[in-house]
Amino acid sequence: MALIAAAFETLGTETRDALHIQVTAEKLISAALQAREWQFDHPCPVPVIADEFTGIVNTFGALAEECAVLAETAPDGGSPDFDGRLESAVSALYEAERAVGHGEGFLGKSK
Repeated sequence: MALIAAAFETLGTETRDALHIQVTAEKLISAALQAREWQFDHPCPVPVIADEFTGIVNTFGALAEECAVLAETAPDGGSPDFDGRLESAVSALYEAERAVGHGEGFLGKSK
């Protein structure tokens, strides 16, 4: 998923000058928008999981916007807790994907 790839690119960056942070922010914003479009076109039949994905995608969108602000205001790489929050969002996305996998297995067995 583009969202995870963009997040890992952000997290794996050694050099965090303003230009690189801006480019990374644009990738995160684009990936979050793509994820929202995909989610709209492929609604999850399990409301709890759908709500979890919506929250996670919204979190990525907010972090992407924060990253764009950091590029403009913090030339040294910005917020020390940004990486931790981005890592938490990636973990939450992995957990939601795992839940979908278990849900699909459960739904397949219950038919």
